[in-house]
Amino acid sequence: MSKKYVQSVAAGAIYITFFTLISKVLGFFREVLVADLFGTSWRLDAVMIALTPVQIISGVISAGLITVFIPKYIKIKDASIEEAKHYAWAIIVIFGLLFLVSGILLYFFSEQFIKLFAPGFSRKIVEYSARKLKGLSVLPLIMGIQQILSGILRAERRFLQYTLAQLFFNIVSIPVIYFTAPYFNEASYILAWVIGNLVVSLVLLLFSIGQIQPHLRLFSDDIRNTLVLTFPLILSNGLGQINNIVDKAFVSFLPSGRVSGMQYADALLGIVSGVFLMSFMTTTQTELSEFLVRKDFAKAEERMKKTTHTLLSLSIPIVLWITFMGEPLIKLIYEHGNFTNESTSIVVIALIGYSARTIILPIGLLSRQYFLIQGKIKFATYLTVLSVLTNVFFDWLLIKPFGVGGITGSTSIVTFINTTIWILLVRKEGISFLPWKRIITLIVSCGTIIITSLLIKALTNDLIYIIFGNFAFAILTIWSTWDITTFIIRKTFSKLLRPKK
Repeated sequence: MSKKYVQSVAAGAIYITFFTLISKVLGFFREVLVADLFGTSWRLDAVMIALTPVQIISGVISAGLITVFIPKYIKIKDASIEEAKHYAWAIIVIFGLLFLVSGILLYFFSEQFIKLFAPGFSRKIVEYSARKLKGLSVLPLIMGIQQILSGILRAERRFLQYTLAQLFFNIVSIPVIYFTAPYFNEASYILAWVIGNLVVSLVLLLFSIGQIQPHLRLFSDDIRNTLVLTFPLILSNGLGQINNIVDKAFVSFLPSGRVSGMQYADALLGIVSGVFLMSFMTTTQTELSEFLVRKDFAKAEERMKKTTHTLLSLSIPIVLWITFMGEPLIKLIYEHGNFTNESTSIVVIALIGYSARTIILPIGLLSRQYFLIQGKIKFATYLTVLSVLTNVFFDWLLIKPFGVGGITGSTSIVTFINTTIWILLVRKEGISFLPWKRIITLIVSCGTIIITSLLIKALTNDLIYIIFGNFAFAILTIWSTWDITTFIIRKTFSKLLRPKK
């Protein structure tokens, strides 16, 4: 491949961060538009539940596949570029059929899926949600192929093309929701998901078509090995998604609006995780795969150290900032149209519960990838079973006293337990990558700001408290991310100012 199309991890992180920032801003505008149009209605709850099995099925299969696919593709390409193209084609065909069958099952058993995910829904809401799920049954195929094409671009280090394609989802979905809402109400959200993901898949196909070559021989040793490694991961990921099912099942027994409230909170924190955290995780997975495929464990450890330092420097101050200053922020952004003061309270409570998960989850995923890239997948299943059991316990324990906050808090607790175990397992392999000094410094700094802000609120008024809290967290965030920010600026300007040959 021509060198101009191959990007380094640093450049890839910059591209992904920049375009994901644009995409997340558009996505946030989409959620604000949805909040204005529909608030936290029972119909929106039903639509969110209908989306859940679609996202889980496509996510479970594609996540397991991509974990195996990227290192396998890199290994095959090192030996033969043509074989890598044949391999990519065979994966698209075989797993495309699997995604298609999944969509057919969703269509014909839509009501059963809704009852499974929301047993607390009334008959009327179940029927409404089931009809929406039928319309979404084409999505597993679209989103599944989309993930495979994304995996090809990531393995090729074509991060710019990969992240640019994702931008089209919100560019398409926002006008679809706006112009079709008067005719389809909450169902316009479903139409936007289908059309938006279809456009993204077509753009990804355009970018990756050169790395795919149709071939009649679908089953080779590499394909068989991929299937052997992928299906246990699908099982493990599927068990893990039971947590999502359990959470939605518990929430369905709460008053209406709680499901959509969780979605709004997740979208708000998703700006941090999507823009800053997952951009580094995406590029790290590609480089970590390369190091581990070549058995270069020293470089793998160094990459994990750098990524973790970056992730925590970004996530700890920003997530705690959003969580602690959440209520005035949510009032400012969401509270208009059909989004009421009660809706704000629901989102604030969910936001507090989710905050720890947003900080911890990427570290757990990084530790997990270390094992899965090497094909060490057995323990992932055991840990997933433990995760399901602990999640059910904490959901049951916390839902009565804390409502929706108990459910989101349970998610954070389970994430913390899983991440701790993964970190200990990686440490047992001789890999130590957590920057403890940085973690302690940031937590103490955030705690000091929170305590001081609360004292100011008690002694003065809300305005001074809001000004001080936001200003203090802003200063801490700038200090924490200074080296990252200057690095990105330096890299960006060096590329722009570099004379063309």
